[in-house]
Amino acid sequence: MKRILLSLTLVVCVMMARAQSTVMEIQWSDGTINYSGLVVLYPDNSGCCKVKYFLPYVGWIWCYQDARLSTSTDIYGNVTSYINCFNPRCSEPYAADNFVIYPNGQMFTRDAAGSWSTRIVAVVIQPIYWAAKKAEYGL
Repeated sequence: MKRILLSLTLVVCVMMARAQSTVMEIQWSDGTINYSGLVVLYPDNSGCCKVKYFLPYVGWIWCYQDARLSTSTDIYGNVTSYINCFNPRCSEPYAADNFVIYPNGQMFTRDAAGSWSTRIVAVVIQPIYWAAKKAEYGL
């Protein structure tokens, strides 16, 4: 797991350095609802995030959001990446997601209190599978 997380950080940094797109499938839970999504980031650091989750009396909810990747580097050269989503479009009220990827590869989203405490499980999708994943998420 640690190896996957470290490779996630490396892929995001390499993507920015080589101007390549990247596609990640993400999953998390807030304790009552399980979320999964697809994050697509383009060479200009823009992108999108499509999230799906299930509400028992409503069914599957799909939410499309625009996304922007940014990074910050501390005095030791450690790079932290941020994926800020905005303009959510879905059938139910939904707050835009924000994600952070720390130098050690761990990825989190904000909880209801605004803390980076909700752990994200992320898998970088290899280019050969991009079309299938985008079709699965309707992108």
